[in-house]
Amino acid sequence: MKDIKEQEKQSHKNCCQAQSPINIVLKNVREDKTLKAPVFNYEKSKIEITNDKGTFLFNVNGNNSITVNDKEYPLIQFHYHALSEHTLDDKHAMLELHFVHQYSETDYVVIGAIYKEGAENAFLKKYLEKIPVNQSSYSPNELVDLFEMLPKNKNYYNYQGSLTTPPYSEAVNWFLLEEPIEATKSQLEQFAKILNNNFRSLQDLNGREIKFVREQEHFKA
Repeated sequence: MKDIKEQEKQSHKNCCQAQSPINIVLKNVREDKTLKAPVFNYEKSKIEITNDKGTFLFNVNGNNSITVNDKEYPLIQFHYHALSEHTLDDKHAMLELHFVHQYSETDYVVIGAIYKEGAENAFLKKYLEKIPVNQSSYSPNELVDLFEMLPKNKNYYNYQGSLTTPPYSEAVNWFLLEEPIEATKSQLEQFAKILNNNFRSLQDLNGREIKFVREQEHFKA
């Protein structure tokens, strides 16, 4: 955590007006009916869970992407933060998931989802015990249905921001899902212990607009 904080401090010397994460004040969010929600082009895929000095990434193989504004963004990895990085009306969730899609070094789309206490989470049930805490990586043999990891309702809060890890590039079109994903209290607590407070502090909004985007009828998986 100390190294990350130092990198964050250094990066702020030359920026920043559009950093993430942010607090979303729900009363200030406005629906934009001209915006189209992302179209998912996901398939069942193999994943590799890697551990780089306590940073856990779920690297994805296969032809997975989303389409935003007629541009296709390949999915490169997903990862988690605990507590949640984004807040809703100043309230953290216990966990946040980020699906990271990259078109170029200056053009990302991240689909974010927060978690709430509820029913047992099938993905965490299968893989929480397999996270390579004491080794460099773990590669399951089975395919993962990535689309099924997300909530059924795909309305979003949308804004322009940054990566929340170094180099904090202000190159991200954020889509934070309105509906939380459910997991049990014990699952959330166990994962939070592994992640060890790997969330970035909230950043100033600096006049940015947060828009509400409703899901479209043309989703595919």
